[in-house]
Amino acid sequence: MSPNLKKIIGVFTFLAPVNPHQNQFPATLWRGQP
Repeated sequence: MSPNLKKIIGVFTFLAPVNPHQNQFPATLWRGQP
């Protein structure tokens, strides 16, 4: 796993509990639909 990818995952992991609404963002990216 690349360091950049780990950093991005770390950011999402950090933001998810802070902004529950933002938790939907990664899922939307993976599914490719809103």
